[in-house]
Amino acid sequence: MASHGEHPGEARFFRHGHGLHGMHGFRGRFRHGGPRRRGDTKFALLAILAEGPRHGYDLMLEIERRSGSKPSPGSIYPTLQALEEGGFLAGRESDGKRVYEITEAGRQLLAENPDRGESSAGDDEAMAPYARAMVAGRSVISASREVLRSGDGELVVKVAEILERTRREIYTLLAQSE
Repeated sequence: MASHGEHPGEARFFRHGHGLHGMHGFRGRFRHGGPRRRGDTKFALLAILAEGPRHGYDLMLEIERRSGSKPSPGSIYPTLQALEEGGFLAGRESDGKRVYEITEAGRQLLAENPDRGESSAGDDEAMAPYARAMVAGRSVISASREVLRSGDGELVVKVAEILERTRREIYTLLAQSE
């Protein structure tokens, strides 16, 4: 990792807590790897299923799309199982996948807790740039890992150059925004 201060905006960025772990401006319905309260996963799942049936992986992708943070299967599938056992959703096999649908009891639970279901349209609009940046960053990391796994030294060097240029451009934008 390059030392902070190699680029004009870089030191200020890290000094103000915006390093790898601290996007302090990111304070929406979801943050730090998922829903902000333990029960929010349950309500987020119910809110998505209220729109129509989905399978578990699709639910994870939709939470990521809405929040910018991809939940782990270890948080989604046990919650789906608990909701199913509680009668709040029903699961069925379809094309080799388990598809979940919200039940009337699930709709009632969601209606009784409107502030814990979907975020408002204003929240979604405010969070959209942060979510987009987070998803884009994760996609770049994923693509970079694929290049490293390829074992192609020339390709690795080219990707490293692209990433270094991108880092400099980001810090240039940051320095210009002061």
